[in-house]
Amino acid sequence: MSIQWQNFNEKIEFTPHNLVNEVRRITLCPPKTSIKDFIAIYAKEVINIDVKWQRALVDFCIASWIHRLMRNQEDSRYQLNKVVIEKWNRFCDELPDNE
Repeated sequence: MSIQWQNFNEKIEFTPHNLVNEVRRITLCPPKTSIKDFIAIYAKEVINIDVKWQRALVDFCIASWIHRLMRNQEDSRYQLNKVVIEKWNRFCDELPDNE
């Protein structure tokens, strides 16, 4: 497995930016991995994750990385904004209640 969930820092502030960076931090990949290969690692991992919030978070991260790649493509960016927001909301819905 490439994503080392046992190293996930649950004490970080749960903002979109922080979470994307945290998942990137705990993802093992070869040096000089391209962004395309990095996203491919996530795409392969996401189908094997059993914990719903983790799966939703990686799905959000995939959308976020694609969104970053397309930042100069105005026609695609608007549609991607909606997808990223939907994926973020799904992640938030999957978080366990800590009452």
